[in-house]
Amino acid sequence: MLYVNNGYLGRMNDTYLIIVLYNPTEECKLYWRKKSDEIGNCIFVDNSSDPDKVFFGSFSDYIPLYENKGIAAAQNIGIKRAKDKNAVCVIFFDQDSNISKKLCLQLCNEFKDLNNHGKKVGAVGPSLINIETGKTYKGSDIIDGTPVETDTIISSGTITSLDVLDRVGFMNERLFIDLVDHEWCWRARSKGYAIYRSTQAVLKHHVGGKTNYLLGYPIIVSAPKRYYYQYRNTFWLAKTLLPPVMWKKRVAIRRLVEFVCVPFMSDKPFKTWLYMIKGIKCGISENL
Repeated sequence: MLYVNNGYLGRMNDTYLIIVLYNPTEECKLYWRKKSDEIGNCIFVDNSSDPDKVFFGSFSDYIPLYENKGIAAAQNIGIKRAKDKNAVCVIFFDQDSNISKKLCLQLCNEFKDLNNHGKKVGAVGPSLINIETGKTYKGSDIIDGTPVETDTIISSGTITSLDVLDRVGFMNERLFIDLVDHEWCWRARSKGYAIYRSTQAVLKHHVGGKTNYLLGYPIIVSAPKRYYYQYRNTFWLAKTLLPPVMWKKRVAIRRLVEFVCVPFMSDKPFKTWLYMIKGIKCGISENL
């Protein structure tokens, strides 16, 4: 079990942060160097084709992949390295997340407390604040401080244990990037584990691309190729029994709206449509 004491992550050897990198800027590298020195126990897995081994190698555990293997594969590599270090828990972060020692401590505390109260906990994630607007993301309202059970949480800021990962399974590498976190949460719930969102641990986060608004509804516009994975994985998962019916209904509407509107908001509308169509075809044919 993980214990928190004197402002540090309990027994430091028991908990590791797994941070997935992809073409980080110099500012990003400096930020994570500072956080690694402050918090410790960081495992960086770099999906960049031209990794900066010299920069990261001297102060943290750094694993360059020399190509983009996707977030799921990178997280799995980080998990295996944490297992080699006899870790008890891991916390996942994206390179764009704004973290603190306080956030990590809160997540550790809540994961421990829920388990100590007899809950079968799969994972605990933070409430999310848009790093650009300062507003909470939908479904991340901060209420009375009590953890809220939920269907899914995003991977960044998620804490889970190696024991849970062994029982539920690692991340699905076939999905590559989009909905990897959702699929794992649904899989964990199918095995009887509960997923919680903390209402005290708050993560400032940037979720992909620029945000446009249609009749007040936010629509995130990403790079054209990203839509291939979004549509492919959505259609593939919709054919499985893992996602809740309500999710399938909501995402069907969202993907339809995006299919009609997003290309007109994109700098490369035709290319965006082509990736969407390709994703739909591959998702239906289960060509992952």
